[in-house]
Amino acid sequence: MILPLVSVIIPVYNTEKYLNKSIPSILDQTYKNIEIIIVNDGSTDRSDEKIKNYIYQDQRVIYCKQKNRGPSAARNAGIEISSGEFIIFVDADDTVEKEYVEKLVTAAIKFNHDIVSCGYTEISIHGNIKLNDFWDEKTDNSKEQFIINIFQGVGGTLWGKVFKREIILKHNLRMNPEINMCEDMVFVLQYATHCVRCGSIKESLYNYNRLNENSITAMLNLKHLESLIIVIKRIEEVLKMNTFDTKQIDSILSMRVQGLIESFVIQQHNCKYSKRKKIDNMKLLFENKYYIKYEKNLPQTSINSRILFYLIRMKDKNLIYYYGFILCLQQQIKDILKLKLYKNQIRAKRLIFEEGIS
Repeated sequence: MILPLVSVIIPVYNTEKYLNKSIPSILDQTYKNIEIIIVNDGSTDRSDEKIKNYIYQDQRVIYCKQKNRGPSAARNAGIEISSGEFIIFVDADDTVEKEYVEKLVTAAIKFNHDIVSCGYTEISIHGNIKLNDFWDEKTDNSKEQFIINIFQGVGGTLWGKVFKREIILKHNLRMNPEINMCEDMVFVLQYATHCVRCGSIKESLYNYNRLNENSITAMLNLKHLESLIIVIKRIEEVLKMNTFDTKQIDSILSMRVQGLIESFVIQQHNCKYSKRKKIDNMKLLFENKYYIKYEKNLPQTSINSRILFYLIRMKDKNLIYYYGFILCLQQQIKDILKLKLYKNQIRAKRLIFEEGIS
């Protein structure tokens, strides 16, 4: 039996220190009939040099270079180059288990699924945690439930899933390079609406590296806010075109709106805006049509959320500014303490190991 060709697409931008782990983890797959499409999105570090080493080592590696246009454009370039029956995405700073491709593709073929998702291991300062945003004790997921799960955890990411290239090409699905946050979620959502059968597998086969988060959320600016608003608009459009009723759509969008506002109010304190600019930014939130629509129905699941949105309803920009600063400082202190704990744990494990071999 000839196994179908699988295209593995990896966008690369200044990730030289991760490539010696990420690329080998893909080359070492138990499923051998793969093409590995690496798209260098204008890296300025030594990524190019590192990638070229693998071109000479394995003829399955296809290398493409382009000017820096962002991860969406890089992934789109990979789709254009691809020739596999299935497409899988991997981020350049992550790694995958040996059976990552095999188990995803086998499930897609065996159950005739148009998309299959697997579990993942989140590697962060909190330790290594196995998670799964789609598994519910059975391999088949209803299309409606699969779409709902896209909005859970990191369910909207491209990685941890296998896609049929035929569906992507038939419906001309691509990522929007103009959206610089959550563009992958919109793609996954659009793709899922064209699926007939959706599935998931229990195993955690993808290793999601959160230790590399110079996270974009730590550098939020007005452009990112505009992108997130566009994403909410696109999500609303896609859901309305499908079988979701108004209540379901409102539930999904209200959670997105709350997350957007909380992130912006808190994270803008990591930006180099003046105090006056940060206070003036609040006006953008008050006037946003989605906030106005969902103002009274936001989930507000924590005490901090309830206090924040009480101040927002009061429209006291100065109080919102200072409370956002407090929450941002609180988060920074937590992160510093967690990182210190993580480093101490690593140091302790290393000492135990060294004592064991001495």
